[in-house]
Formats: sequence, C-alpha cells, structure tokens
Amino acid sequence: MQEAIVEAKSKVFAENGLARWVAVTGPATAAVATASRIGWTFMSGRAILCDDGVVLDCLLDPPIVIAQAVKRALRRSRRLGNIAFLLPQLVPAAVDIFVARERVESLV
Repeated sequence: MQEAIVEAKSKVFAENGLARWVAVTGPATAAVATASRIGWTFMSGRAILCDDGVVLDCLLDPPIVIAQAVKRALRRSRRLGNIAFLLPQLVPAAVDIFVARERVESLV
C-alpha cells in the first residue's frame, strides 16, 4: 500500500501542488486526490493527516471513524467556502497562521 500511495502522489500532484483529476487512474490515485480535496494528506500507506491535525491510522481506526472524519471535514470545508464567498475580505492574501515548532513537537 505504501508503494501505491507514493506512486499515486507523484501522479496526482502537479508542480504547483494542486491535485490533477486527469491523472486519476485507479483506487490509490483516487484516494490521494479525494483526500487532497478535503485538505487531508496521506503520510504513508496507512496514516492520513486530517485538515484539523488529527492523524488517522487505516489499520487501527474502524471505517466508521474515518467516514465520520470525512463528513466533518466536508462540513468545515463547505462552511468556510460559503463564508469566503459571502465575505471575501476575510480571506487573507497569504497564509497567516503560524504554529511554533515547540508546540507541534509537544503535541506529538
């Protein structure tokens, strides 16, 4: 699975880091492109980093946990998209979030 995800990532992501749906040719590339669409990243063949910072393990977490996490991510994405559409001045021109490295390391 690890090899399939690595190959899928190389196929799906363009130079600008955005997913290319035209490159989707099988289940691994579809999973990588779909995960990217909701802000998730495959860290390995079994670990997924969610948009809210939670790491899901496909071998340890039951499918219902992953399905619920997908629904929450979609809800967040749609809600933020609607807010950005109605109030575009709230969307920063550049990423304005900074997390201290020490804080991240303390969470791990």
